[in-house]
Amino acid sequence: MLSRMASKPLILLVEDDPEFGAQMAERVDELGYGVMGPAVTLEDAEALVAQRAPDAALLDGVLAGRSSAPFAEALAARGVPFAFVTGDDRIAGLAKALKHVPLLTKPVSEKVLAETLAHLVAH
Repeated sequence: MLSRMASKPLILLVEDDPEFGAQMAERVDELGYGVMGPAVTLEDAEALVAQRAPDAALLDGVLAGRSSAPFAEALAARGVPFAFVTGDDRIAGLAKALKHVPLLTKPVSEKVLAETLAHLVAH
């Protein structure tokens, strides 16, 4: 799913839980952003980014047992700001190593989501 209007910042969602991904897509849309995805695999996410670079991204830290860190590094190399959204403690060490990367813990409050997205698109 790729929905956007020219004036809306475009947010890539990468989430392997379809229900949570759909909820996040709805919440991001309600906050006034365009939504790319949600991509449920890293390959899906890479395909979406190949079509168009997002303005920012929200990444599940671990997808089907695979770390999203390599994809996050590729986004960073392209200048795309991102945050990790995870319920998995294995990503916590990565977020500490990448001090500039926000780490949101599931479930994410509306306030934290809104503040994080505003911060990401401002940079």
